[in-house]
Amino acid sequence: FLFVKLLGLSGTVASAILLLSVMPPAMNSYVLNEKFSKDPDNAATAVLIGTVVSVIPIALVLSVI
Repeated sequence: FLFVKLLGLSGTVASAILLLSVMPPAMNSYVLNEKFSKDPDNAATAVLIGTVVSVIPIALVLSVI
């Protein structure tokens, strides 16, 4: 919200930025961990937890915008 207010954004651009800011972590961390054999199971768990936890902020932001 602060970023949107500081830049004076409004409309669709502000809504898109707010929604993207509460989206769950990307799968990039899992893919990179899998590629370099650096414990991809932990990365997959982090992505899962982040996705489940992000449901609440996404719902809140969608109700505001």
